[in-house]
Amino acid sequence: MAYVRYKSTCWLYGEVMAFYFSLVMCMNSVPPVILVRTDVTRRQWSDTFVQATVKLQGWAPTAPVSLMRWISNSSESLLIPSILVEGSGFLHPKNPQFEDIFIGDFNLLLQYTDMMVFDYITANNDRLVYHLFYYVLHNDTNMLTMTTHNLQIKDRRLWLVDNEGSFPIGYDFLDTKLYNLSMFFTNMLQSSCVFRKETAARVAMLHRHGNTAKLLLEMINSHNAIPDIGYTRVVCEEQSGIMYDVEWAETLQKRVEDVFKWIELCKTKSYQELMELRNASLFIDSETIEIWKNTMKRNKMKYTAEEK
Repeated sequence: MAYVRYKSTCWLYGEVMAFYFSLVMCMNSVPPVILVRTDVTRRQWSDTFVQATVKLQGWAPTAPVSLMRWISNSSESLLIPSILVEGSGFLHPKNPQFEDIFIGDFNLLLQYTDMMVFDYITANNDRLVYHLFYYVLHNDTNMLTMTTHNLQIKDRRLWLVDNEGSFPIGYDFLDTKLYNLSMFFTNMLQSSCVFRKETAARVAMLHRHGNTAKLLLEMINSHNAIPDIGYTRVVCEEQSGIMYDVEWAETLQKRVEDVFKWIELCKTKSYQELMELRNASLFIDSETIEIWKNTMKRNKMKYTAEEK
């Protein structure tokens, strides 16, 4: 069974790029996804119900869509781990709360830190960063006690779903002056000094290689997954027809380097030194928060007006 998504090109690219990057990282936690076109002349789209749904949704003929594996019988009930939101909020062996972690929960925690590394590098702001942003924006502690956005669990295995905001879209958000999400990604990454050995090794390999974009593109091209993606820039087309492009190759390597440097700091710095580094990155002035609130208010008014 598959989940179909109709979006503008860069959202679809992000979904596909995220899946293939998970293969580069040897993370078996992102459902397989492919790009196809809604061709009603082909058998897959010939069902009467399917054709009626496509027409009802207003999808353009032969529009590109993503098909993602549906994780059946999964649950979205995984809370943000308490060690990341209580006390110092720092997953570190020297944290007194670390001793209270059960062995069974430790495996889930390692998968969770895999997610944090993955989302930092791909700039996916629609999981843990989503919670951090709205927690700060509204000073709402409930955002830290909710189930993690776009994260599913089945048989104690985590699945990272809905990755469309990765790469082009996520990197584009990093560059905007309206929402400076970089600090939230930094906060997320620096919330842990406990990582899977295999994940740390893959990050070190990408650091030594120095051209993660090339490796990712080779993986994508070997499967002909995205036929027209550019090496350093990707051209995006909104459903309104507006075209824009996003530089992604240099940003990808920079974010790999950020993760590599943090893991190295975890190895060499003391718990107290790391805590001081984290505290320095957590400060957000009230003026910045007001700018975010006003921006979101204007955007909400804009979208409401467009819908009318």
